[in-house]
Amino acid sequence: MEWGTGDFVVEVVARYTNDPTSVTHDAFGALYISIYGPPDTATSGFGLYGNVFKEPGDLATSSAIESYVWGQPSVVSANPGYNNNSAHVFAIERVGTTLSVRIDGASAGQKTTGAVDLGKPGGRLGGCENAQAQRLEGDIAEAIAVKGTINSADLAGLEGYLRGRYATP
Repeated sequence: MEWGTGDFVVEVVARYTNDPTSVTHDAFGALYISIYGPPDTATSGFGLYGNVFKEPGDLATSSAIESYVWGQPSVVSANPGYNNNSAHVFAIERVGTTLSVRIDGASAGQKTTGAVDLGKPGGRLGGCENAQAQRLEGDIAEAIAVKGTINSADLAGLEGYLRGRYATP
């Protein structure tokens, strides 16, 4: 599926235990990434990561959730503490120029972004190409991706279904 510049939502049910004090790229785990281009020079795409630093370099507030569109400001969840091996429903959503993080059916942060073309089809769950970097230490139970607009009632229904199916908070 090519994401283009339009709206989308990606919902991922996962539990993980990545150690935020790790000095490797395994400190944080990719829940869903769609980044295109060679490492460190990617040119388009988006990502949803677990266990990021709430404040850069601040290990005490790690294990927040981050979503971003390549080349735009990241959106980091207001609350940390999701690396507790408990299942949660994590989401990245773009509506117009607003990129949002959603956790367990509620908004956890948002920012205005530009209309970045997200380009190529595809995506990865749980890590980079060889899963040696940004490897999620845990499980992904289900992922649902929707290209286009999803109204608030349908979004609530989708998240309610996932939360009920996997007994998340």
